[in-house]
Amino acid sequence: MLFPQWSLLGNETGGRNVWIVKPGTNSKSNGIECMSPLAGTLQHCDRMPNRLVQKYVERPLLLFSGRKFDIRQWVLVRSVEPLKVFLFSECYLRLCNGMYDLGDLRDRERHISSWQVNKQIRLHG
Repeated sequence: MLFPQWSLLGNETGGRNVWIVKPGTNSKSNGIECMSPLAGTLQHCDRMPNRLVQKYVERPLLLFSGRKFDIRQWVLVRSVEPLKVFLFSECYLRLCNGMYDLGDLRDRERHISSWQVNKQIRLHG
């Protein structure tokens, strides 16, 4: 295979080629958007500088009848050579308020598990 991540672009799996765009500074979830396709995402970033773009996981593991989640784990890297890494003994889970639906990229409660987005605790789905 010439491009091993071809399926991540949504080409083989029938996905939508979704990308997540975040402001390059601490935004507390303001300005985070899910966008598709890549060409439109890059045009958006040309108009709005200082953006971080990363591939969105289109087929995530889901909990509680279809809610997306993140597991947050604190890690301290003391050195790279030799590698010294310390893991905090506890981690935490963040859930999205809305049921995951790749067909609705505008509803941030379906895709972003940030406290700032989901603090209203308005569970739906």
